[in-house]
Amino acid sequence: MGMIYSAYHFYGAYVPADEWYCDHPWFEAERLRGVLEFLDMKDRIASVDVLTAGDYDRDMLFLIIRIEELSPVVQLGEFRLAQPLPVLPQWDRALTLAATAADYDIRKLVFGWNTVPDCS
Repeated sequence: MGMIYSAYHFYGAYVPADEWYCDHPWFEAERLRGVLEFLDMKDRIASVDVLTAGDYDRDMLFLIIRIEELSPVVQLGEFRLAQPLPVLPQWDRALTLAATAADYDIRKLVFGWNTVPDCS
């Protein structure tokens, strides 16, 4: 079995494990995808998605903003400068709406630009 290394760079919110309703980030991500589907938050000005990433079996969970011009995936060996994109108010509103619908305590989520190494 080989390991795959990559990284992600995105605007979003880190969801701490003590907020999850499922005991694994992949299961919680599936639950969140159902919430997002119910809210119909795809293909909007602030499209929200779910990402799990981290150190192999210790993945973290994030709600992320899909930015059309900026893929969140950074491949190993890729050089990328952070985009000078302004943080739009609707991004935080969309993340807050999704987190509230998922029944998370908004005060525990960490909003901002994130760079997360991943080992799968």
